[in-house]
Amino acid sequence: MQILMGKINFNINSPFIPVALVILSLLICSILFMLYYRFYHFDKKVCFPSCFKVTGDKPGPGEWEKQMLELADGHSQVRLTGNSFVLNDYNQAAYKKLNRIRDRISALSPGIISLIPAARWLYDNFQLMYREMKKVRTSGTSYAVLPILKAKEYHNFPRIYIVAKKMVALSGGHLSEENISVMLNAYQQKIALTDKEIWVLPEMLGFCILEEIIAVADEILHMIDVKSKAEKFLTEKLERKRGSADLSALLCKTEDNLKHNYSFHAHVIYLMKNMSFDEVSIQKYLKYHFASKDKQMKTSSVYQEEGRIQSFLETNIRTLIVSLRDINEVDEEKFFETYSALEQILSKDPAGVYSKMDLESRGMYRGVIVKLSLRYRLLEEKIAKDCLELAVRGQAGLHCSHHVGAYLLGKGYPLLKAKALGKPIPQKIRKKWNAAGFLYFVCLILLFLGLEGCLLYLFRNIGGIRSAGRSVVIVLTAMPLLMGISMEIINFIFTRRITVRKIPALDYLEEIPEEARTFIVMPVIVSSKEQGLQYMERLQKHYLANRQPNLFFALLLDYEDSKEQSMPKDDGIRSALVERMKELNELYPSKEQRFSLFFRCRKWNQAENCYMGWERKRGKLEEFNNLLDGAGKDSTTFTDVYCDENLLTTFQYVITLDADTNLIRDNAAKLVGLIDHPLNRPVLDPSGRKVEEGYVIIQPSVRNHIADKNASWFTKIFGGETGLAHYGTVISDIYQDIFNQGIYIGKGIYDRKAFLTVLHNKVPENRILSHDLFESCYARTAFSSTARIMDNFPNSVLSFTKREHRWLRGDWQLVPWLFIMKTADGRSLSPLSRWKIFDNLRRSLVPFSKTLIILLNFFVAARCILSLAASCFLQ
Repeated sequence: MQILMGKINFNINSPFIPVALVILSLLICSILFMLYYRFYHFDKKVCFPSCFKVTGDKPGPGEWEKQMLELADGHSQVRLTGNSFVLNDYNQAAYKKLNRIRDRISALSPGIISLIPAARWLYDNFQLMYREMKKVRTSGTSYAVLPILKAKEYHNFPRIYIVAKKMVALSGGHLSEENISVMLNAYQQKIALTDKEIWVLPEMLGFCILEEIIAVADEILHMIDVKSKAEKFLTEKLERKRGSADLSALLCKTEDNLKHNYSFHAHVIYLMKNMSFDEVSIQKYLKYHFASKDKQMKTSSVYQEEGRIQSFLETNIRTLIVSLRDINEVDEEKFFETYSALEQILSKDPAGVYSKMDLESRGMYRGVIVKLSLRYRLLEEKIAKDCLELAVRGQAGLHCSHHVGAYLLGKGYPLLKAKALGKPIPQKIRKKWNAAGFLYFVCLILLFLGLEGCLLYLFRNIGGIRSAGRSVVIVLTAMPLLMGISMEIINFIFTRRITVRKIPALDYLEEIPEEARTFIVMPVIVSSKEQGLQYMERLQKHYLANRQPNLFFALLLDYEDSKEQSMPKDDGIRSALVERMKELNELYPSKEQRFSLFFRCRKWNQAENCYMGWERKRGKLEEFNNLLDGAGKDSTTFTDVYCDENLLTTFQYVITLDADTNLIRDNAAKLVGLIDHPLNRPVLDPSGRKVEEGYVIIQPSVRNHIADKNASWFTKIFGGETGLAHYGTVISDIYQDIFNQGIYIGKGIYDRKAFLTVLHNKVPENRILSHDLFESCYARTAFSSTARIMDNFPNSVLSFTKREHRWLRGDWQLVPWLFIMKTADGRSLSPLSRWKIFDNLRRSLVPFSKTLIILLNFFVAARCILSLAASCFLQ
């Protein structure tokens, strides 16, 4: 050991020693400060004068207002953003105390509990209290970013916690809509609570009530201890007396804190009576233990005092538990609308739109204000008033300039930001550069080139392929596959890093107004009477799930392809469907005809060499739009129209569905609410060729049905596909989030006027089979996950292959539009639209690319084996 120590050289005079000591000291001080900051509030309790009075008048509304105003005066200094551990720590402490209380009460005999009514209230409502604690822990309130007080008295406590604590104390635990309204309105006369604080206030009130319950429970436990000591006292004093009861054993000193305790002596008397002590003995017992009292104490007086204490505890615990139940039943959305300062201000929207919006959309509006407030340390109320002022004044050249949403979600946001920050308001709104879109394609290209480089390196150094021509073949072969891998990786990253772009909606769940009247149509090809009746049943199903006024339902029908223009069974199909339509209209009577049928005749198609419906689905919708626009039936191929023709020109929107699509309950109203919102309504340029504002089409979220037990193995294995699928399922759209332009997949809602105007003469006849993507290239489309529809996955490989073939054929028919610079009307596709078409073509080549890559790997592997065998043979 001495040898080892001798080899160690301690240089005490080293100049680094003082520096190290200083750093170590600073580190220790920092740790101590952090520990103090983290745990200093443990011994600090928020205590207000309690209003749980046995006698005397309790404070009324006037006193409530006065004290809440005084409380608001002391809350002028706050930190709008901050994390406080108070709620989380207090919740954990309350949980431990409640466990202790539950264990104590659960261990009691039923006889003791029956003597203490307050204990019975606790015993019966433990689950309610545990649910309240779980709510605080799981809802995120315990660690939410809330305004924090900076004043010395309650430094670093959440402001809303202090407000809730005061409200519970003033009301004596008896919270109702009336006293909450009085106290909260009084407080907000001086200080407006933030949106987040209003949302969490009911939960915070429940937690503060729970803390009061635990405080009252401590008094109940004290009474339990007193009664337990009374039993112990009687048992110990009389355990040696085996004969008749001997009073002399009870005439002795007790603990000082029990000497004049009415609960103790009341329980002793109760037990004495059970042991057959006579009234004279009981009176002697009272005379001995209450000898210091001026007047003689009677049994009735002891029971009266003990009953008063019991009644006080029971009243308190009952009041608190009933209030906790009432708070849990509060409609939080209605509560928020009543007391939110932002809600009150924005509801004064000059355009009158805000109050008609659904809850999620109003939350989007308020969320923009909250985000701006937190970022620049501004009061939410001030930003909302600035927004309202801008909307009242309006702005030339700004779409919906008298609607507050134009300055929150629209192009007027820079105006609101400048006004809120006290900067000059720009007179001209500059177009914002899409940095996210540029970064998206840069990352995609770099990752793709990197993967291609890695693949070439492997083939050149491991596979021995050094020819430039073969390298080009490898690059071209792997390009569709590697591009797909690159897109999956980039989409995975971007969808988790960028904010999902949502669009606002009006609330039409109760009723759709006449100016937003909508037709729900199913373009189908019918080949038999039975098939047609199945389509009618599905149409009825759509109605039963969407029964709002001003929703109408129709089938757009083509007969099956034929070598003849008409077939004998056509009349039978038409008669059966018309009869079923009449039955449905009689079954669900309405002022206007709700169910309709539109039959088209066959036309000769030279390319298909048969009679068929003109342009199939696209043709049906185009001609149907012409009917809605006022065109006569003679100008279309519709031969039989069964509808209220006077209503045709009153329709504003059309929801188109496939034959295997299910429209979920109330989702038609959601789609109409989305497209009819002023910020989403399409605004065309003067020429009518381009959409400048809003959207022509809204694409809802599309999901596959869950495969039932009778489904094929193919459906069960492949039908659960999720993610950023292009056609089969749509749950997210990266183009919507980054470029504000989604992709249409043929099932959604569109504005029929704008749709007809923008796509007029854009599609040549017999040129495009899959027209959905093409339509979204010209008619601006938005994706929204607010509305959802369900689709059926093919139940066999054959049907799946036919569907894929139909889609691929349609995609490749769009190839000429990649190179057409301008159409006949002077319009050209945007680079993003060309990219969407190219990506669909790339996706169709992925299976072929995978096959070629596998063959190339076999080729390289065989070559390596032959080279290795040759070298071994030569050796």
